[in-house]
Amino acid sequence: MEKSKFNVGLVGCGRISLNHLKTIFQLKNKLNLVALCDNQQDRLLSAKKTYLDFFENKKFIGDEILLSNDFSKLIS
Repeated sequence: MEKSKFNVGLVGCGRISLNHLKTIFQLKNKLNLVALCDNQQDRLLSAKKTYLDFFENKKFIGDEILLSNDFSKLIS
């Protein structure tokens, strides 16, 4: 029986987010990163690139991550 994964989003992509991204990656068998949110576009894009750099094959996951500058869009 296949166990389901939890979908998670990261709100705030500042300095500490690297630790969160590493943990999400380490738990990739249990977690799916589905969204990133930050009010600064450069941080948002950097966080996505950082997370994708953990994977060798970036194509399979890159387009599945929602990027947003508005937290309210993530919870609606």
